Amino acid sequence: MQIILLEDVRSLGKAGDLVKVSDGYGRNFLIPQKKAILATEKGVKMLEHQKRQVQARMGKMKKNLKKSPRKSMRFPARSRRRWEKAGNSSAP
Repeated sequence: MQIILLEDVRSLGKAGDLVKVSDGYGRNFLIPQKKAILATEKGVKMLEHQKRQVQARMGKMKKNLKKSPRKSMRFPARSRRRWEKAGNSSAP
């Protein structure tokens, strides 16, 4: 029986993998616990569609990260004085 994993299963693979398992393991354990679905044509197409969507989202995120300047984290002087007043030697 071929199934598509919906979540990571330690002995089989990661979510989205197409794996072959014994009929009993798939029917009695993985599918009822919503850890996998039967690998039908519809299921495989759905998986491919979801992968394309994720890749598109990741591409947009990477594009946006390249556009926005990176800002370093700065602490105002007031916060630094409070930190030192509390008995700490230097700013965080």
